[in-house]
Amino acid sequence: MNYNYEFTAKELDNETQYTYFGARYYDSDVSVWLSVDPMAGKYPSLSPYAYCANNPVMLVDPNGMEWEIVCPETNETIEYTPNMPVPNSSSTFVSDAITGLNFLYNNPEGEKNRVADIANSSEIMTLKQFSGPVDESSSYDPYSLTITWDNEHSDIFEGGSQSPIIGLAHETDHGYISIKGWEGIREYESGKSVDYNAYMQSVSNAYMNNPDDRNIFENSAINYENFIGNLTVGANKLSTYQRSGYIPPIRKTKVKSIFSIGGME
Repeated sequence: MNYNYEFTAKELDNETQYTYFGARYYDSDVSVWLSVDPMAGKYPSLSPYAYCANNPVMLVDPNGMEWEIVCPETNETIEYTPNMPVPNSSSTFVSDAITGLNFLYNNPEGEKNRVADIANSSEIMTLKQFSGPVDESSSYDPYSLTITWDNEHSDIFEGGSQSPIIGLAHETDHGYISIKGWEGIREYESGKSVDYNAYMQSVSNAYMNNPDDRNIFENSAINYENFIGNLTVGANKLSTYQRSGYIPPIRKTKVKSIFSIGGME
């Protein structure tokens, strides 16, 4: 029987006898982190070494880091950690965001888990609701590390339609790439050196200044969205087609859920 996984469900390092959470190490004997919480400034009343606000029986900290989901009705932020439950009082967007991120987290592409890797980084990724014109789509801003996601519409392209979860996957890949500083892109473009500043510049100019950079990171996101699109939820695949390059949506249609395609369950 393997006793390396204890009540935190994280692996115990036999050499140090500390538990590794991805972002930090945890000393279960005294219930504290071994390094300062990167988000300690948000909780001035707590010790920066405290685990779960000194309440490890009632609370959990799956990775030691977080995403932030912005509630559109109140503009308040909800701290997301992978596989957290959906709060009963959540708005539709918050509920969809948690459900969508949990879905991506539980369906990793091989050993690469973008949701977990972002959570385990030293940055905070923000997820907000898209509220732009119907001819625009979800987007990612690398300067503020913010994903703006349309959870209510299916994008209709010339070759087919996509469920909203595909848009979340696409923008999550962009976030993953920017946080990893192009490390993730190089997994697709083996041996090709890409300057991070060039990436930031190309993103800020709507990907138009450097078509080569645009193709690299768009193809990475498209590879991921195609992987997610081939998954089946209920009787349907999440995507009705696969695209090989960036094309804007022709229009949108209202959907019943983030796993719907073209307005159908």
